[in-house]
Amino acid sequence: MGRKSCNGTVERLPGHHVLFTGKTFVLGVHVFKSDLREMVTNHGGTNAPDRSRRVTLLVIGDLDGQVIVDPINQRSQKVVFVDEQRRDGNHICVVDDTGFAALLEWNSARCLATRVVDRTPGREVIEVSRPVGA
Repeated sequence: MGRKSCNGTVERLPGHHVLFTGKTFVLGVHVFKSDLREMVTNHGGTNAPDRSRRVTLLVIGDLDGQVIVDPINQRSQKVVFVDEQRRDGNHICVVDDTGFAALLEWNSARCLATRVVDRTPGREVIEVSRPVGA
């Protein structure tokens, strides 16, 4: 069936299978994927090579200039995949650069909400936002 929804918080990296999309910045500094993967491993997480049901955490970085599904709203195929998994009952947590930096400092991070805002044939636009009350 997949993972149930989380309580809205990602507590730590250990136990997570982490996938990245976009350019990730840690404390304002762009970090390359190879270094991000090392950071995940050093903090007890596992790197996910690509989209799969094993992914438990997606880190959304800056998508500007990247090959993306929705150039207006800057949404990647990985974000669409995560939203589809969530709707199918397999919850994958989503954090931004700030959340990832918090996890690297052994602090918790908010799991971001996703929702479909446009389902035009051949294109699906997903909104990523802080949950209401966060």
